[in-house]
Amino acid sequence: MSLLLALHAAAVAAQNDGETSEQAQESAETTRAAKVHRLVERKVNETAQWIDSFFDDPNYVAEDASTRLRLRPEVFFQEKREAKVRVKLAVKVNLPRLSRRASLVIGGDDGTGDFNNSLDDTLHDPSIGVQFFGKQSRSLNTSLVVGAKLNGLALFAGPRVRFLQPLGERSQFRFVQTFRWFTDNGWDSRTRLDFDHVFESGVFLRQTVDGRWRADRHEEEGFRTVVSTSVTQRLKRDLGLQYEWFTVFQTEPDNHVNSTTLALRFRKRSKREWLFFEVVPQLAFEDEFDWDPNPGIRFRFEIIFGEDTRSGKTRKDDDLLW
Repeated sequence: MSLLLALHAAAVAAQNDGETSEQAQESAETTRAAKVHRLVERKVNETAQWIDSFFDDPNYVAEDASTRLRLRPEVFFQEKREAKVRVKLAVKVNLPRLSRRASLVIGGDDGTGDFNNSLDDTLHDPSIGVQFFGKQSRSLNTSLVVGAKLNGLALFAGPRVRFLQPLGERSQFRFVQTFRWFTDNGWDSRTRLDFDHVFESGVFLRQTVDGRWRADRHEEEGFRTVVSTSVTQRLKRDLGLQYEWFTVFQTEPDNHVNSTTLALRFRKRSKREWLFFEVVPQLAFEDEFDWDPNPGIRFRFEIIFGEDTRSGKTRKDDDLLW
């Protein structure tokens, strides 16, 4: 009898050991799958960060707490408009005593400028302010800006919130909301939605809806929306090509399409890490000119000095390979 009990106990133990082994294997496979999923999600985000960093997207700059200086001279020609020559200066200084929680911002980057259509962004009013950083993570980023415009000495303040959500293995969704209150012009609200996707070849697709409402321009443009599609190729480590199509809508003085534009953006970083060069030929169709073709081209130099704390990993040659 005791022999039978011993054999039964051994069989039960063997069965339990087998179940434990299977559970351990399943747990290990689940852990490996989770790690692979996180790696893929990170690759999508790092690819987006490299694109935004290389092409100097305002949303990327807005979340960087490091010290940087950007000087941007450019000339913009259009057949149906006079040539524009502009020089833009922006300085961001990290305040070390606040443990990278605040930056001094000097120049035109107060976060309330025209849309980042990469073609004809408006020269912002010179300003000075302090950007305070709140939550900083891959999924959520918050900050608050307080400052003054130097033209007319108007004060402004307001928050910025960015939410990022992975979608599958190669896509992500980004939501950015910015509010500003100006003592001279009242409220300024800007909402941006991005859908990003990385193809196996490394080609990067971004679909953007960017809406803005400004109290001082309410009667002339109402709620202004830009819907854009961009496809980006990294040809080499320091060479990028971006195809862009964007359309501008306005609700005032009535609901209408303002313009639609096709553009090809060639951006090159020189052997000097701080010097960039851009050539952007474009073809615009605008309500202002009865939708006749209006070709144009922009030439831009960009000088960027400073430590980029988030771009080191995203600029390695194998980061865009899948």
